[in-house]
Amino acid sequence: MNYCLNCQCRYYPQRRESKFCSRACMTVYRQRNRKMIICPGCKQAHPQHAKNNRQQYCSRQCFKDHLGPKLARCHQCGHSFLQKHSDKLRGRRFCNFTCYSKSRRTGNYKNCEVCGKLFYRSKFHLKHARFCSWACLRPAVRRAYVANPRNRKKVLASMHYALEKRWQDPAQHKNVSQQSLKRWSAPHYKKKMGHAISKGLQPLWSDPIYREKRIKAFMKAQERRPTNPEKKLGQFLRRLYPGEFKYNGNRAGVVLSSHIPDFINVNGRKQVIEMFGCYWHGCKFCGHKNSMQRRNDAKRIKDFNNLGWDSLVVWQHELSDLDKLQIRLRNFMQC
Repeated sequence: MNYCLNCQCRYYPQRRESKFCSRACMTVYRQRNRKMIICPGCKQAHPQHAKNNRQQYCSRQCFKDHLGPKLARCHQCGHSFLQKHSDKLRGRRFCNFTCYSKSRRTGNYKNCEVCGKLFYRSKFHLKHARFCSWACLRPAVRRAYVANPRNRKKVLASMHYALEKRWQDPAQHKNVSQQSLKRWSAPHYKKKMGHAISKGLQPLWSDPIYREKRIKAFMKAQERRPTNPEKKLGQFLRRLYPGEFKYNGNRAGVVLSSHIPDFINVNGRKQVIEMFGCYWHGCKFCGHKNSMQRRNDAKRIKDFNNLGWDSLVVWQHELSDLDKLQIRLRNFMQC
């Protein structure tokens, strides 16, 4: 039989070292006899937890306020940063490793050749460091490799091979087409690109030599062939005036003020003959209306006349009456 330390009653202990008759008596006894300690944070007395003999603070908030991170000033850049209690004990004086490294550096600073950002060069890289990071170094090395004439053929061959492989995939065709349609459907993008293209091509097309060269190349690439009315008019001209007129629309041998006449006199006379289709050029006799094309045709004839060339317009419906056409051609040759 033992006596309980709390209620002083007698009880049969289940263990030899037991001092309380029940768990309730043990809890009451420990709470009544807890040790009082001074909190380092709030400097107030509070009872220590019964199961924690190493308790120093009254609450978690006092622990955070006393040992948590606090604002400190960096010795290098002067900015404020949160300093932990452990860092304070170790003597941390800088906000990050960059400031710590700057305080111990012996090199100098240089502007990056790509982005222009100021970066530090250590004493081991004073002669060679020109870029602030790998992100700037990689495109610069790529551009230098492409700019080298020795590597240009290899680069072009690699790009051509990559494009061929990419365009063999139908999904790539569809993706590029959708992206292009999406971009060009926006009015601001269409206006911006049209202005940029016009501004870039305007100096080139203002040169008459370049304009004539490009028009000839364009017509040659098209491989334009004479239409049926043009063939019929050509045969009629060869029969009436053999060796006098030559078809000029196929190879663009002569370009007059950025216009290519259909038939041109090859015997030294400044004469051109234009073959106009009734539908495409808006013939009033046949009842077709195309005011914009008629204005372009009038400007075309005016440009020929300004250069000193006589022009004759033959409409498609006039080929049905060759007698009247022969009279018009005779009057044109006599003028």
